[in-house]
Amino acid sequence: MVKIIFDTKTDKDIENIETKFVKRIFKKIEYLSLDPFSKNLDIKKLKNTEYFRLRVGDYRILYKIPNNEEIRIFAIKHRKDAYKNI
Repeated sequence: MVKIIFDTKTDKDIENIETKFVKRIFKKIEYLSLDPFSKNLDIKKLKNTEYFRLRVGDYRILYKIPNNEEIRIFAIKHRKDAYKNI
């Protein structure tokens, strides 16, 4: 199991999401911690960056894997806003 570390900005991101979506998002994050490169999750590496994205419906979880022991989540946003300022 990989350790999940949330950036301080993700608290604000989560506050702006409906509760029913937040539950789905955290379920996917739990699966991500079990297998960060699972073929069952909709994961893509972002071009020309060190970041990955996990798709959960209309929401995107943006993260990086600095080492094999942790995942740093830095944004959880709606898809229309997810890729701004990367």
